[in-house]
Amino acid sequence: MQQVISLSEMHQRLVSLGKLKRQNAPEAELILELFRVVSDTSRCTNCPESTLIMTSVSDEFDDLKPRRCESCNSVIPRERLEVFPDTVQCTSCADSTANNQTDHDYCPRCGDKMKVSVTSRGGLTKYISRCTGCGYEH
Repeated sequence: MQQVISLSEMHQRLVSLGKLKRQNAPEAELILELFRVVSDTSRCTNCPESTLIMTSVSDEFDDLKPRRCESCNSVIPRERLEVFPDTVQCTSCADSTANNQTDHDYCPRCGDKMKVSVTSRGGLTKYISRCTGCGYEH
């Protein structure tokens, strides 16, 4: 018979056996190691004659292999890969790519940068792109 128990259940069992008393929220590594080495936890609670064998349960994202950013070659964090499994860039490179200006941010007449401005013409407030060099409005 297999049974999956959580860290909190392991913690409760160690406390009930008197093996862990003073810490309300001990570190996970401490709970796992104590649970593994304390002989009283090696017995199944449902059938006293059988022995417990501890194995880790795999996560659904365990198959995500580390991947490197195609721009800066740094390792993309596992959390980002869980949220965006098809991503090819780290967060900082993706942000810098999104913040870079495109061809539409330059004036079609003179090539200077366009700036977004607010105008009130005819009683309406509008956002327009205005060239910082020649004044061209789009």
